[in-house]
Amino acid sequence: MNNDIKFEEINKNIKRLLQIQDFTTLQTTILGIAFALTIFGISGLIYDILPIYKLISATLLLFLIPMLFFILVSIFSNNWEVKLDFFARAILLVLTICISLILLLIIYEVLIGFSYPFEDTPILFISWTLIASLITILLFFKIVNPLYRKRFDEIYIHELRGEPVKGFVGYIDKLIEKRMPRIAFSLFVGTFLTLFFGFFETTSNGEVRSYGVFLPWLKYSVSSTINTFDYPNFVINMFIFAFIVYIVITAWDYYKSRKK
Repeated sequence: MNNDIKFEEINKNIKRLLQIQDFTTLQTTILGIAFALTIFGISGLIYDILPIYKLISATLLLFLIPMLFFILVSIFSNNWEVKLDFFARAILLVLTICISLILLLIIYEVLIGFSYPFEDTPILFISWTLIASLITILLFFKIVNPLYRKRFDEIYIHELRGEPVKGFVGYIDKLIEKRMPRIAFSLFVGTFLTLFFGFFETTSNGEVRSYGVFLPWLKYSVSSTINTFDYPNFVINMFIFAFIVYIVITAWDYYKSRKK
């Protein structure tokens, strides 16, 4: 009986080690893909190219900062639950990018097939990105996340924490476990709020129409069908919205704790 228990424990440890190895390989692969997409996206914004490629570049950059943030937290956390949860969020954004590009290419092919000109407009750009995000979220939580948890079941087990690590490393661990999920949620909401408010035209001087709140991040010239995607302004807006959401969540948690 004892031999069977020991044999089962050895099998679990081997399975755990294999899953850790696979997870580390997957982390490295996704991180490499993220940096490659960054280079491609920035190149697409620098050079004057067709509207379809301009939209592809902008889509890649939309989700870049949250994706890299989630991957880096996953790499540096010492808690396997945190590592796996944040990496799952990074996978969610990778899927969002893939589905967004697939939908964009389908729209492009349909318009070309019916001999309609493909024009880059704020409604097109923001609508299909939000629709793709909704499809991805449903797909992720219904199919991908259960399979992901099953694939890494041995390292997804809740860890029994011993005495907390002291010093700077302990502070980083506490920061990651307590604050990072709230920051991650704020970044998600901030990104989608920035996209949504991109529907609203903020300035128009006759030749250039600008969209976005607080700073305009989509600009269209009357004489061109290609948008000017102002990535720094998009990032600033995203952080402003994320900060507001973070403050609201923190204040609400503080209010609930005071009522108890």
